[in-house]
Amino acid sequence: MKTAKERFLEKVDKNGSNGCWNWNGCCFRDGYGQFNRQGESSLAHRFSYELFKGLIPEGLCVCHTCDNRRCVNPDHLWLGTHKENTRDAIVKGRLTSVGRQGSKNYCSKLTEEIVKEARKEHANGMSIVDLARKYGVTGTPMRRAIYHMTWKMAENGE
Repeated sequence: MKTAKERFLEKVDKNGSNGCWNWNGCCFRDGYGQFNRQGESSLAHRFSYELFKGLIPEGLCVCHTCDNRRCVNPDHLWLGTHKENTRDAIVKGRLTSVGRQGSKNYCSKLTEEIVKEARKEHANGMSIVDLARKYGVTGTPMRRAIYHMTWKMAENGE
């Protein structure tokens, strides 16, 4: 019977670009490798960290220096808090919406032009509910845009 380490290494290609060890086994939907140990699915990069570097303290993430979700090279893995991992993703441009403002945020349904127009219409008496309906959003993002909680772009006269 093979050990967990032997089964794990059978699914690793150590010839990836940039020194990555690419996981060739099953993957979760988000692209991270999936390794089955003792009847439970775990993240392959976390298993690799434990296998080659030791236990992962509770509450810490196993982060990638290479930003390759399939990489399980222990030399590319580091421990960090969720906040540190998020900061790393923002700095490296991997998060598409965090830190992006206005229409550069892929989740946004509004544009700078719509927000400017909606602010004028609200100043002229149109309700936030009616504006939200008009522009196809719910009341919360419209209220936040109207009251400059979001969409803090520079505008003449505002």
